[in-house]
Amino acid sequence: MEEKKEVHNPRSIILITILAGCFVVGAWLLTLYCIGEPKGTSNNKFDALGTLFSGLAFVGLIVTLLLQRSDLKMQREELELSRAEMKRQGDEFERQGQEFERQRQEMESQNKTLMIQRFEGTFFKMFEFYNNFKKEKNFLTRRNGEIIKEGDMKNLFQSLASHIYNMHSKIITPAVMEKDINLAIINSLKAHQESILKYLSFIKSILGFVNQTVMSNKPDEDYDIKENYINLFRLQLSPAEKVGIFYGILVYHLTDHEMVELIERFSIFKDFPFDLIRYRKHLSTFKKKAYQISEREMEEILNFDFKSD
Repeated sequence: MEEKKEVHNPRSIILITILAGCFVVGAWLLTLYCIGEPKGTSNNKFDALGTLFSGLAFVGLIVTLLLQRSDLKMQREELELSRAEMKRQGDEFERQGQEFERQRQEMESQNKTLMIQRFEGTFFKMFEFYNNFKKEKNFLTRRNGEIIKEGDMKNLFQSLASHIYNMHSKIITPAVMEKDINLAIINSLKAHQESILKYLSFIKSILGFVNQTVMSNKPDEDYDIKENYINLFRLQLSPAEKVGIFYGILVYHLTDHEMVELIERFSIFKDFPFDLIRYRKHLSTFKKKAYQISEREMEEILNFDFKSD
C-alpha cells in the first residue's frame, strides 16, 4: 500500500517524467553523435529529431496515464470517504431519531401518568362528595308533622322502588292510561324532588367529567381506561339506586339528552333489576346499550307478562 501511494505521489510522477525525458534525450544524442550518420543519408538528422519528439510524446502519454490513474484513485478514495461519512451521518441521524423517539415515548408516558394522576385526584374527590351526600339523612318519614324515620339516599331509593312497584301492581290494568301511570310516579318522587335532583347532578358531574377527559389518542383504549373508573362507580350502585336513577331521569331529566347519552354510553344500568319495573314500556326510554343487553334480551324484557309471574 505504501509503494502504491509513493508511485502515485505527484513528486514521484515528476521524477519519473524527468528520468524518462533524460533517457529519451540521452538515447537520441547517443544515436546522433556516437553511432554517427550512414553515408548517403541526408534526412537522418530529421529522422533523429522525429524520433526525439516521438519519444517525448510517448513519455508525455505515460505521464498523462499516470496522472489520470492517480486522479481516478484519488476520486475513488474521496468517494469512499464520502460514502463512509454519509453512512456515519446516516447512522448518527438514525441514532438521534431513535433517541428522540425514546424521549418522546418517555415524555408521553410521563404526561399520561401525570394526566391520570390529576384525573384520579379529581375523580375520587368527586366520588367522595357523592358518597358523603348518599350517607346524609335526606330521607325523612313524617307522621302528624313529626319525624318517625330517617335514612340516607339508599334508604330513600329502596322505599321509592318498593312503593312504585306496589302502586303499579294495583293500578296497571288494560284500561289505565299511560299518563296516569306517569302521574303516579311523579307524585311518588315529588316529596323528595330536591334530594333526587341533587343526587342526579352528582351522577351527571362524575359521568361528564370522565367522558370529557381524554385518556388516550386511541378511541378503543380511551374507552377501556374510562370503563375501569365507571365500573368503580357502578359497583357502588345498589339495585334500588339504579331504579331510583331510572325514575329520576324519567321524571326530571328525560329532555336532558346529555344525561341520557351518558347513561347509555357507560351502560350505567348494567345488571339492572328489571323485576322491580312493573310498567315495562318505560324501559324503552333508554337504548339497550344502557342495560348492556342484546336486542333479543331487550325484546323479551319489554314483552314480559306479569300475569305469568
